[in-house]
Amino acid sequence: MSTSNRMTRRSLGSILIDEGIIAKEDLDQAVQIQQKTGESLAAILIDMQCVTGQEISKILCSHFQLPYISLRNYDVDPKLVKLFTPDFLHQHKLIPFDSIGQMLLCAVTEIPDEKILTDIPRITKRKVALYAGLLEEIDKFLEASCPLPENSELRKRRSRNLSAQHARAGADHKLETIFEETSSESLLDQLDSTWESIFDAVEQGGDEDLDE
Repeated sequence: MSTSNRMTRRSLGSILIDEGIIAKEDLDQAVQIQQKTGESLAAILIDMQCVTGQEISKILCSHFQLPYISLRNYDVDPKLVKLFTPDFLHQHKLIPFDSIGQMLLCAVTEIPDEKILTDIPRITKRKVALYAGLLEEIDKFLEASCPLPENSELRKRRSRNLSAQHARAGADHKLETIFEETSSESLLDQLDSTWESIFDAVEQGGDEDLDE
């Protein structure tokens, strides 16, 4: 799909909410993270486990009419990758995987904003065509072919962000476990009390029968 006036600018987040895939609160949290890190919104939502890479790809194909590309067995041209800095590719989750004439084919996890769509032709001297890709495959390729330097600010921010998300997820799981254990114990206590009452009643009834 080439960049043209046909491309709708409806946001990915609003589509995911309308489809019932994520809640508005999840989107608000993801947007806050994006404002701090500048990362791809789709990648943040996937990291938050609000949505899967497959669901994102489906949205790109159905709502934005992007063709789908699997990079798993694709022989990506390394010369095209070197047109961009590792930070640019990692931040925008974008891989230039091939070219046809003056057309650069790029796998993405969301529609880049207008600035990025302007920067790509400026950097490469080519027009750009977008394809929907899976974040898992894009991340795997980027880590193998152009990993971020250890001192990269993007790597540091992403590491802090993921650590915070995992900490929150761990805390939520712990609370759920405590609640489940407490509920189970309370239920068992109630059942024990009920059975004790029944046994007491039976014993008292039995004694009364014997007295008669």
